[in-house]
Amino acid sequence: MKRRVRLDPAFALAVCYLLAAERSVWGLLSLAAAGLHELGHLGAAVLLGIRPTEFSVGALGARMGLSVPLLSYRHELLIAAAGPGVNLLCIPPCLWGIRHLGNLDGAGEYLLFFAAASLALAAVNLLPLRSFDGGRMLGALCALCFGNFAARRVLKMSTFICSILLWGCAVALWFSSWENLSLLVLSTALLLRTVQDSLTC
Repeated sequence: MKRRVRLDPAFALAVCYLLAAERSVWGLLSLAAAGLHELGHLGAAVLLGIRPTEFSVGALGARMGLSVPLLSYRHELLIAAAGPGVNLLCIPPCLWGIRHLGNLDGAGEYLLFFAAASLALAAVNLLPLRSFDGGRMLGALCALCFGNFAARRVLKMSTFICSILLWGCAVALWFSSWENLSLLVLSTALLLRTVQDSLTC
């Protein structure tokens, strides 16, 4: 079976921004955390016997096309949880290294940044938004407990509320510090997409 890998131009621009706007080492560490996150999803799918047929990488993450539909909501839950789980598992070794290596040749500073990036990536992806890992996990859990119809309603509501809260925090942060414009743009785009989905559903 032919497998395809697609690279979104927006992802290439995001990589260029990370490497140009920040010191290259910080951008590379952020990309490493994101790469491990996606490998977690991929590894979980392979362990469950599901072969990816397509792997597309975009500015907001990666998506997998699977050879067969997911056989159960438990599979969906495990695959969605694997990405943030890998990020969280990276944190204890980093903290151990900081404690035992100190700041030898800057290693402690790099490990601390990688641990923080991994934690932030896991936390963001665990938000109960429809297209995020947290949303997939919430939907799978609700479907298991209450059925597919209830899961869709709960996920729609959680996505709408979370999008509004994120946008409000981004606006407050922007007007209080005049920084983090990228967070404001991202949260606005997410809110607009959520509203559009609500109107079309």
